[in-house]
Amino acid sequence: MGRRKLNRVPFPGCKVKPETLDLIRQTAVELGYTYGDGAALGEFLDRIATVDRDLLKLVFSKSN
Repeated sequence: MGRRKLNRVPFPGCKVKPETLDLIRQTAVELGYTYGDGAALGEFLDRIATVDRDLLKLVFSKSN
């Protein structure tokens, strides 16, 4: 395992359905966010946070 990145905060205790976590991991890997043999979920979440918020609102408002 590599050195812990500086300027990071933990993202603890978020409860989701097991299939949700599997889908997030699968999406991260498919988009190239990998760490070792698995997904780099922190890096993937950082990237999601940089997406235009209005675009995210539009995407999620249409899916409900």
